[in-house]
Amino acid sequence: MIAKFLMLNLMLVTTHASGDAELRGWEKYSSSNDIRIHYRYSHGDTLEIQAETNVQSCAAAFLHLLEDTSQISNWASNTRNATIIDQPADTIHVVHTVFKTIWPISSRDMVTRSEWQFHSDSQTLHLNIENASDALAPAQGVVRMTEVAANWQLQQGENGALSITYQGYANPEGRIPRTIARRTTLRAIQQTFRSLESVLADYKEPYRHIPCGGV
Repeated sequence: MIAKFLMLNLMLVTTHASGDAELRGWEKYSSSNDIRIHYRYSHGDTLEIQAETNVQSCAAAFLHLLEDTSQISNWASNTRNATIIDQPADTIHVVHTVFKTIWPISSRDMVTRSEWQFHSDSQTLHLNIENASDALAPAQGVVRMTEVAANWQLQQGENGALSITYQGYANPEGRIPRTIARRTTLRAIQQTFRSLESVLADYKEPYRHIPCGGV
């Protein structure tokens, strides 16, 4: 799935932010009424990001969006394209994602395996993403990112409110300066989250057994 059965950019801890409270060991990047982003360095010297937002949508729309890989570059910042290369089960997708870079930084890509679960009792969707580089040989001249993992949690609230929490990391590999990698990644996450509500509006319909409001 992703349109990265994403992204961007990604083993991690599954705890998530609570409101505007500061997270122990995390630095605040931005915090507004609708988007909150924190970061820290973990797993050696890898940037890990945690982001939250609240939108008017449904978890089913998010799954439809992730499957529509042709549109990924329109909402997942710094992503050039994504291709589903395998689907061993209805809830599992193996995806090859290519990222945009600027000279002199070499092109980057990654292959990830994503699996989602929907808990109807809590109306919560969990999506876990991990490295699956063995599924596709690396291309010449492209740097393959292999230290990647992420977790998405989407919880349906009242009156169409949807809480979205993301936590993940992706080591860009190579010799990219830490400050450049941090700035680029944090901006990409912020831009991606800003795009979510508007892009999800085009996908509001049930997904398999997952409802979408009154639809």
